[in-house]
Amino acid sequence: MKFGVGSRALRTEDQDLLRGLGRYTDDVEVTGALRGFVFRSNVAHGTITHLNVDAARHSPGVVEILTRDELAADKVGNLLCLTGVKNEDGSDHPRPPRTILATDKVRHVGEPVAFIVAETLAQARDATDLIELEIDDLPVATDTYEAAQPGANPVWDDIPDNVVFRYGKGDKTAVDEVFDKADRVTSIRVVNNRLVSNPMEPRAAAVDYSPETERFTVFIPTQGPAMHLQMLAGMLSIPMEKLRMLTGNVGGGFGTRAFLYPEACLTLWAAKRLKRPVRWTGERSEIFLSDSHGRDNVTIADLAMDKDGRFQALRATTYAAMGAYLANFGPFVPTDACAGMYTGLYKIPVCHVSVLGVMTNTVPTDAYRGAGRPEAAYIVERLVDRVAIEMGLTPDEIRRRNFPTPAEMPHTMGLGDVIDSGEFTACMEDAMKAADWDGFDARRKQAEADGKLRGVGLATSVERYGGGGGITAPRPFADATGTVRNHNRAPQLGPGARTSYSQI
Repeated sequence: MKFGVGSRALRTEDQDLLRGLGRYTDDVEVTGALRGFVFRSNVAHGTITHLNVDAARHSPGVVEILTRDELAADKVGNLLCLTGVKNEDGSDHPRPPRTILATDKVRHVGEPVAFIVAETLAQARDATDLIELEIDDLPVATDTYEAAQPGANPVWDDIPDNVVFRYGKGDKTAVDEVFDKADRVTSIRVVNNRLVSNPMEPRAAAVDYSPETERFTVFIPTQGPAMHLQMLAGMLSIPMEKLRMLTGNVGGGFGTRAFLYPEACLTLWAAKRLKRPVRWTGERSEIFLSDSHGRDNVTIADLAMDKDGRFQALRATTYAAMGAYLANFGPFVPTDACAGMYTGLYKIPVCHVSVLGVMTNTVPTDAYRGAGRPEAAYIVERLVDRVAIEMGLTPDEIRRRNFPTPAEMPHTMGLGDVIDSGEFTACMEDAMKAADWDGFDARRKQAEADGKLRGVGLATSVERYGGGGGITAPRPFADATGTVRNHNRAPQLGPGARTSYSQI
């Protein structure tokens, strides 16, 4: 094959981006657009006892201020949790309502309270000084593990102990029986800390309106324009044929750009009410308080093995912070997205994974850089390393004893997934050779002589991926020469989709 998937190719995206010719959302020219600014809560949890924007409405340049009153009057829909995750007993879990503006309470710092629309951004910002907001503070729950303990401060009154779901995968009875008879048991408690997604391009939204056609054109930097289009149409009761969604270059995806946020809804809602173009661009500090965060898990994991360190069973309980609300795919990330990966690459006959979704007075969490799978791999590899330390084995030896061999393929993992092929020991040894593993001691001694510390680590992982069924798109060949023309509208998120698709 002279050209195809995986062959060396010059990237076609880079020249425009390196020359400043990319087109991000804030680059889009929308003639006559008003500017929106979000007035946010500076309280993590409290009851709104007073909200008055009358003075702000008369501030210079202000055209509109949207609050909970307008939200109710216009019957704007809620942001939805879109996952099908269920409790281990098969029951559905609660789905607390998430409005795009706070109504009776605020539940995390940064939650939108009002949306100011003015002729200029400066005028919109100035008007916030005239907004009267009084909040009676309520006790907060911010620590992921402690929030799920009896007596913790409630985020939602109808969610006991702040546990919104209890997910389970695997055979708990069989696992417990193995642990009761095991020669050795190793345990760890790992905190996978909360992460803020901080892409190059802050989130933004620009909405153009055509009075002649009564159509809206929405510009949003997103990984899922089709999903956004459907959700916005439903929330704001706009016919789909009246909405057009465009996504140009996206300065960083990270998973965070897949979701619908209040600000996009607020911008389109304002444009609909005013029948005028409106735009909003998030500031860097603002994005820290509004974009979905990642991870924030506490996991307790145990591994049972025989006297030679051969694994027999694994069990893990993860407390996964959901934040104050369930984001679009929040519950999916620590559960169905990654649960099958808790056996890693190892022969672990039986396994049980339990995940408690914990509501906290923090920014909601969702997919971030791997959507749960790196977290699972991290837990397993930390656990395997701990076994090696306790048994006095090298990191490669404990893995060598527990990898399935090529002769054992296809291998069914302890949670049901099947690995059809692989030479894991050979891959590990190749990596160790390339890293000059045997020469590490000399490099460490040299580092010590230079007043530095040097460490080395070994980890393995297999990706479990997939998020739903595909859609068939038949393409007839254009002519007898066997050529075919394919049109693809994938967002330009940065990894080089245009170059990759050209190889296919």
